[in-house]
Amino acid sequence: MQEDGICNPKKHTSMRQVKDTRNSSRFSKDSDLKNFSTLDFFKRSWWMLVLCSGCLALYSQGMQKKSLACIDLKNRIEKLHMERDLTYRDQKDLQLQISSQNDPAWVELTLMKQLGVVPDGQRKVYFKKDE
Repeated sequence: MQEDGICNPKKHTSMRQVKDTRNSSRFSKDSDLKNFSTLDFFKRSWWMLVLCSGCLALYSQGMQKKSLACIDLKNRIEKLHMERDLTYRDQKDLQLQISSQNDPAWVELTLMKQLGVVPDGQRKVYFKKDE
């Protein structure tokens, strides 16, 4: 028979023996962890700390740019809302003027305000500014 333990029944180990060897190796690692200091950890993983610091710096810079862009967009939205309101008021005024063009009183008022025409029987008065 073969000597490597495949065919030899005496060489086989039971599952309980395998578990026992795993547990015993775990305890030896725990004692090694107690001897492992924080300084050794930082000496071994300095590159990871540098990488994390770099990622944090890039992330904070990106968030700062994002917040500035967000503030800029909010200002632009507010400005556009104000322009929309002004345009809406102008539109309502123009619609009112269009609907009032058939009214003779409105036509007379428009002629008086914009062109300075005076109806018969009224006087036009000018106020001269002293310079």
